[in-house]
Amino acid sequence: MNLPHVTEIISQVGKHWLNFDAVPPGVLERACARGSDFHRLAALHAQSLWVDEIPDDCAGFFKSFSDWMESFVAEVVVVEKQLVDVVLGFTGTPDAILRIKGDPGLTLVDWKSGQTASKGWRLQIAAYRHLAEINGYDIGRVATLQLHPDGKQAKFTGYTRSLTWDWNVFRSMLGVWKFFN
Repeated sequence: MNLPHVTEIISQVGKHWLNFDAVPPGVLERACARGSDFHRLAALHAQSLWVDEIPDDCAGFFKSFSDWMESFVAEVVVVEKQLVDVVLGFTGTPDAILRIKGDPGLTLVDWKSGQTASKGWRLQIAAYRHLAEINGYDIGRVATLQLHPDGKQAKFTGYTRSLTWDWNVFRSMLGVWKFFN
């Protein structure tokens, strides 16, 4: 069974509201490639694996990320593990589930290299939380970690107030995606 991924659902159903038409195609392609490169490097680092050469356009983001990991993370539980909801019929791959220093609960974090927060991030993190919980992870907190391109301090944004609303919006989007596919 080929299930849709969280990001596929949000990008296809939300394309009219979460659109990048104003961004020149070359700029968008480079940003997507940089994001993919960074995520690969971050996943290696988070798992304490060897990190190969860091491309120049990822260096600041990587420094911002590694400094945050060193300062705030007590334990990495899982990194980029694909999670599935067979009942609702979708899948997703959160960046990390970890423990923050001084907090016994689990935190689900999604790493972001974009400098402008998107409403789509809230939908994504709500869907990932659902997937994590039905797959046995007791998530106490969800957040995005916006990394700085110049290596400065990352911005940690926790989501609590809007999670129920965001989850309901995502479920509606999933229904729309299924209707058209």
